[in-house]
Amino acid sequence: SPETDNEALTSAYVSLLKKLFQPVKSPSRHLGTTEIFKLRQRFFFDLFQEMKLDQSCSVIHVAGTKGKGSTCEYLAASLTAAGYRVGVFTSPHLHTARERIKIGRQLISMKDLVRDGSEALVRLESQSWAVFFDYFLATALLYFGRQSRSQKLDYIVLECGIGGRYDSTNFFPDDVDPRRHTCAITSISYDHQAILGETLPEIAWQKAGIMRRGCSVFVTDQQEPEVLQVFREEADKVGSRLVVVPVDRDSLAGKGIAYDHRAQLQNCMLADAVLSQWHVSAKQGVPSFYWPCRMETFRFKTSSPPGSAADLSSAGSSKAHEQLIVLDGCHNGDSIQVFLQSLAEKYPEHQKLIVFGAGMEKSIDMMIRALFLHSDKVVFVQSQHFKSYTEAQLLSKVPAAVEAGAGDSFHRKIAYLPTLESTLRGTVALRLLHCIRSLRSPVPSGALPVSTSSASVASPSASLQSNRPTVIGVCGSLFVAADAREALYRLDPSLFAGHDWVRESDPPIF
Repeated sequence: SPETDNEALTSAYVSLLKKLFQPVKSPSRHLGTTEIFKLRQRFFFDLFQEMKLDQSCSVIHVAGTKGKGSTCEYLAASLTAAGYRVGVFTSPHLHTARERIKIGRQLISMKDLVRDGSEALVRLESQSWAVFFDYFLATALLYFGRQSRSQKLDYIVLECGIGGRYDSTNFFPDDVDPRRHTCAITSISYDHQAILGETLPEIAWQKAGIMRRGCSVFVTDQQEPEVLQVFREEADKVGSRLVVVPVDRDSLAGKGIAYDHRAQLQNCMLADAVLSQWHVSAKQGVPSFYWPCRMETFRFKTSSPPGSAADLSSAGSSKAHEQLIVLDGCHNGDSIQVFLQSLAEKYPEHQKLIVFGAGMEKSIDMMIRALFLHSDKVVFVQSQHFKSYTEAQLLSKVPAAVEAGAGDSFHRKIAYLPTLESTLRGTVALRLLHCIRSLRSPVPSGALPVSTSSASVASPSASLQSNRPTVIGVCGSLFVAADAREALYRLDPSLFAGHDWVRESDPPIF
């Protein structure tokens, strides 16, 4: 029966995901030797050729610290709107592993992921260097190749994982056809320093590793001067054509291209410049642009229909309360600052209550300093991801951030809630619900202790002004933002469109 078939497919899908993600704790693919990288490079280019993708489509390879995913979406949405068929490989995913591999907006199906993922596992079984990113990349190439046989793919938009020079996606030979290969490098800032280097020039050198002889490489003029210098030197050395795109909001507006907030300005202009070589405009993709957890805004009504959030209403109150919640996957000091400044610009009358969590490989001190400068209250959380800091670990990072310049008064901005135990399900959903409830009945100003040794306060809204509106911002990692999305979906599914990925969330696999 169809029901039995669906159960069998779901079971096979979950079983496959367990196998694909099993190697996730293996040593980083970026820390191996040059010989190992060459083996990986050879494997993926051989597969690319075997699937005849080198003959059938053009590649846009995207690297950078922040804005890669958004830039990829602008590119893919615009090319799709112009009538082209586009394969898209991005990471990480928010709700389902299928988000990583798409044709246009369409996610790879469970059936196709089981088929191609299983083959990727077999092909990579003997490769000791393979980690989960490699399995998904191999799955994507197999899928794109098979899709192109039935209906030609015109483009593949390929997002680097970490870095660029030694990334698994950087498998193209030096003599790749420049007519079929374009590179874009988004904004460079501090992230993954343990892997990519401690300085911006070192990080930029890693990103510049995707450049190829004769190929165009697009960057914006908003890069730091020392970063642009590295790009110019590497382009000269490799023989790439470096295109520095001026970022000018008036120019974008003059083309009739709209964008939601300033954090997307650079990404949209970079994508538009890349697209212009094929006489396509980002204007064509903006109406269908869909990239969740990037300054994503929800207006959550606590007096909701049965089965949603009616329990959040104050006893005896029939007046609906609309809580503004903004999610963003920003995950380093620079992007946290841009997100919080964007919140202030968009909602100047609002206080900012920030729900913050982070991964263990991140520049935590820089992020905490940004929180201090641009927020009114901070609640620490732990996402479901296994590399997420616990709430207690984040609290322990505060003294170092204070010493590095956050200032002692930052302690007054932290909601010192009773610490929740580490859990596989994380603490984001519970803390977000707690924040929404507390804003219905704020704790009087001055109730917050000054130091971490003081007694805990049970309300995130302590010391916020009850006569001013408050926006809840969720940030620090894509995994934190994704957990918040899923929590909101459980509270009120009507907040989400029918095609939203949250409706296709994967079942727990561990």
